[in-house]
Amino acid sequence: MFEDALATAVAGGDQLGLNRLFADEGLEPPLITWSPATNELPAAPLRFLNDYWRGLPKTGGLPQARAVDPLAMKPALGYIMLLDVLDGGADFRYRVYGSRIAQHSGFDMTGKKTSEIGSSNYVSVFFLCMYRAAMIRREAVYTRHNPAAHVSVRTWDRLLLPLAGDEGLVQRILAGNVAGDWRPVFAAG
Repeated sequence: MFEDALATAVAGGDQLGLNRLFADEGLEPPLITWSPATNELPAAPLRFLNDYWRGLPKTGGLPQARAVDPLAMKPALGYIMLLDVLDGGADFRYRVYGSRIAQHSGFDMTGKKTSEIGSSNYVSVFFLCMYRAAMIRREAVYTRHNPAAHVSVRTWDRLLLPLAGDEGLVQRILAGNVAGDWRPVFAAG
């Protein structure tokens, strides 16, 4: 599967295939930063989540999924996604899809799978690739990418934080997703 090879390459530090995916859409390549320091993150909700994740109790070197407390994440509410890992990372289900994310993207993915994102194939491929790469590396990753032209924001800043189940395998991904500046969107027609 294309996404698996792409995820393995990205996890190994090779972003060339991902860059081509964005270039084919006429977009700049995404920015990817592994294990970002909190002060490197551009938005307060992402900085909060990074520190929160780092402070969780660990299993197998990763923060525990069962230790996540939604009430403790109040400073980032609205910007949080919580994804369940399906079939070892073949897909991901959005258990939580923040209200601010839904407002800016124009849709709510709660209960849906990443493979069901309908805005553009490259977006689904990019998200699947990055979730899988975070699983492979078992570490936090920050990305900034340009969305498709019909999305009303210029950029998305995302922080993906893998969470372990009791056996130490990545069971969930805690993510922060903050929209950049608004841009005018013109309907085709």
